[in-house]
Amino acid sequence: MMQGRVGIWVDHRHAFILRPNSTDSMVTTVHSNAESQSRRASDWESGPFEPLQVQSDDVRQHKYTAELNKYYDRVIDHIGDTDSLVIFGPGEAKLELRHRLDKHRFSKVHIDVETTDHMSEAQMLEFVRLS
Repeated sequence: MMQGRVGIWVDHRHAFILRPNSTDSMVTTVHSNAESQSRRASDWESGPFEPLQVQSDDVRQHKYTAELNKYYDRVIDHIGDTDSLVIFGPGEAKLELRHRLDKHRFSKVHIDVETTDHMSEAQMLEFVRLS
């Protein structure tokens, strides 16, 4: 059964999947395990610099990107069957999720992307209803 419009408020820490058109508005939360600022071994110790103890920035960025992709895939798993989706939030995560959706089964789903600030659950549900 196809559900009505689904909304996703997303940032790099968590996502709220919103279904305001169901009889009981539903909100599902998915948390990210990605750490934006991984600590280097040298950040915690003082002493001589040892290059082999410090991960290069590109390795750390690759790990962070991989964790974000796993997070976005978990968000996608919670969307369900819909023909209309609005992705919104304050930063780049909404665009990254949109890009990830393009690689999945959502090519025939109408998707809007909007920039918003942090919102209460009631504000998010209302935003999805009105968008």
